[in-house]
Amino acid sequence: MKKKLFLIIFGILLVIGLTSCDKRDAKIVKEEITIKTDKYEMNGILTLPFSNKKKKFPVVILVGGSGPTNMDSSTGKLTPFKDISESLALQGIASLRYNKRTFEYLEELKNDYYFNIEDEYILDALQAISLLSNDKRIDKNNLFLLGHSQGGQIAPIIVNRTDKIKGIIIMAGTTSHILDVLMEQTLKYQGEETYNEYLEYAEIAKNITTPDNTKHQHFYFGAYYHYWVAYNKINFEEELVTAAKTHPILIMYGKKDLQVFPHHYEKYQILLPNDNYKNVKFVSYPNLNHLFTDAIDETFNTMYSFNRKVDEEVINDIINFILNGS
Repeated sequence: MKKKLFLIIFGILLVIGLTSCDKRDAKIVKEEITIKTDKYEMNGILTLPFSNKKKKFPVVILVGGSGPTNMDSSTGKLTPFKDISESLALQGIASLRYNKRTFEYLEELKNDYYFNIEDEYILDALQAISLLSNDKRIDKNNLFLLGHSQGGQIAPIIVNRTDKIKGIIIMAGTTSHILDVLMEQTLKYQGEETYNEYLEYAEIAKNITTPDNTKHQHFYFGAYYHYWVAYNKINFEEELVTAAKTHPILIMYGKKDLQVFPHHYEKYQILLPNDNYKNVKFVSYPNLNHLFTDAIDETFNTMYSFNRKVDEEVINDIINFILNGS
């Protein structure tokens, strides 16, 4: 039987609404927020520190990884974005997390042959940034962008499109083509035979650069032809270096990551050497996985099946970067 191998790559979103106190000693406030981009309305949550004082809060916008992820970035039993948001609020930092467009509109987008990386990430993130920069409770001079996995890959592009972001946090990111990452995983976990079976198709998809309406329904690794046209035109390394020239960046990596391998983290260090980019900080964690929870006893077959929170050291490093290190 022929094995199925595919990568689901899709969209982002955001909201305004009801306020409620969280269970954690009523120290945080959550508001339902809607991000509207054209005809799309995406649900999200703005998490704020509880305060009786009229003060403005720094804020982090959380950008999820590949696939139709929800606002919590739920994977197995883990909810890393929820963990991060609530922990930051307890330390005086607001955050906005939201469902990706592909999470809320998956069925509609299945037949959108021209859906691309711009729709998936950039447009909705810019709407989120605009929303927060006009919120009187937010310190508009302290807006940060946090991207996880593919969201970390796209974060510099988003930042290069606006002058409203102060700093960037990249968690388990990569500057490599997403299909190269997929094929690395395939070789490691499914073996050389499966790798060789799909390598040719991956190379075809990676070399799609010319719009062709006669091929709009062609489907490669979870995305249509014109998705790859747009994606393949991006120089991720160049976007990263451009962003680093004007923004502090915190780059984080868990050494037990079973999805993004160590050389991707090392590539960031090569591209942004500290001698030239003193505003870039690198932090790695020996025992953490792709979602920055404890990887003890985890294997490829059991990862994310343990109910664990994002590591406290990770949270503290993010807080210090926002409050002190940027």
